[in-house]
Amino acid sequence: MRSDPVELDGQAFDYMVVGGGIQAAALARELALRECSVLLVTCGDFAAETSAQSIGLLHGGLDQLLRRQISRVREGLVERQRLLMTAAHIVRPLPLLMPFFGDSGGPPVWASRLGMRLYSALGRGSTLPAPVYYKPEDCLRIFPGLRRSGLSGGCLFFEASCNELSLNLALLKSAHESGAALVNHVELQGVDRQGPVFRDKLFDRQLRFRSKHVINAAGAAVDQLRQSLGLGESPLLQVRKSSHRLPSDVDTETGLATYLPSGRLQFMIPQAGAELLALGDEGSEEAGATVQVQDLDFMFEKARGPAEVPAPILAAPIWTAPANGREIDTGTGLMSEPWEHGLLHTVLGADLSRHRLRAERSVNDLLGRRDPTPSRELVLPGGAGLQDPGDPLWWRYGSRAPVLRKMARGRPELMQPIAPDRDHLRVEAVYALRELGAVTFTDLMLRRLSHRLGPSMDEESLRDMHALYLQERLVEVPADYEADRRQLAEAAARSR
Repeated sequence: MRSDPVELDGQAFDYMVVGGGIQAAALARELALRECSVLLVTCGDFAAETSAQSIGLLHGGLDQLLRRQISRVREGLVERQRLLMTAAHIVRPLPLLMPFFGDSGGPPVWASRLGMRLYSALGRGSTLPAPVYYKPEDCLRIFPGLRRSGLSGGCLFFEASCNELSLNLALLKSAHESGAALVNHVELQGVDRQGPVFRDKLFDRQLRFRSKHVINAAGAAVDQLRQSLGLGESPLLQVRKSSHRLPSDVDTETGLATYLPSGRLQFMIPQAGAELLALGDEGSEEAGATVQVQDLDFMFEKARGPAEVPAPILAAPIWTAPANGREIDTGTGLMSEPWEHGLLHTVLGADLSRHRLRAERSVNDLLGRRDPTPSRELVLPGGAGLQDPGDPLWWRYGSRAPVLRKMARGRPELMQPIAPDRDHLRVEAVYALRELGAVTFTDLMLRRLSHRLGPSMDEESLRDMHALYLQERLVEVPADYEADRRQLAEAAARSR
């Protein structure tokens, strides 16, 4: 999947996409499907930033329904269904319970019921189950530990969830198979009279790639790229604390959707060993705006009771994510600016559910076209063929699971777990190195073999995996076990 940047040195492309996240991947795929020559460049590992830390909620926008953004809700529901159909091995149905409390900051119960009915109607054609209403005692059974006081009932409805990192990698793989060139660990070093100058960070080599159209899909670094090209006196992006990890012993696969005192709808998504609370501050014009501690207390009080969880824990952010300070108001979310060597097109404003739609509209705008795009029906790698939920590899690789089994043919040791306390197989490391552009040992262990407990730091297992990494890698970067182990431990600590 990863191209050798040296082989691309000096080449010209119709479009150059800067970024390695899900929006950059979707744009590169869309352009390649339209038969444009495309180069995607990212300065680190693929899918290593926001995609590696996302809660992965795919929703139509129930909160936007409250703001009467009907067309946007319908778009989100259509895109959610597309992902359910084209990436069944990555995207899963997610049950969510919306409890009804008398002290909720949201609409009254009758309005919530009406809104849910409209939401379900807008999702016509969805394969997800219809909403079901429950009495208080049933809600307590569905979500053990739910606060009893003031509970008058609830609604169980379905959205979808995914491992965004896996979805990001599938999009990159699809872009590559559609003809896009992908390079990582290559950073923009500067600009001279001939154009942009890049540096191969792995081997400290200077490179040049040429394109009159540079697409800025660098996520949290979009303003940094604009400034490096002499643009962007005022920033387009603000950063918010958007997710908090809340300790929980609730044994359920059902999440919670509830209203905060401010009236905003927020979600608690079940994770192994914790609840991950999505705290988007949509519409906030204040840079750095974050959720209030009392909002966290209020929401978690419904789930477990305030006396059981100290408030300081609730306020601890686990990561910060890019937030659109303002969505670029051009109809497509694409802002074009001239610079010395062509045009810079900056893309902002897409949420996870609408990444494909935003890419389609942006590319249509660039190409001056309005015809249907192939990405609407194109199945992502692993999404075709018969489903085999009984095969553990299918849940991570779909119909491409046989490719991994073929890799392990004659090498039974590759079908062994990477560590005694992890379920990934050694062959998955080989596949990541050969087929998915993994370059560094940290990327391999932390993200490509991601686990809810983080990477296994068992000394014997880690040494075995490092030896396998040295044997199977395609890019022979300088590697030392002790240095790589320290780097992995530090990266794992930062990601918690």
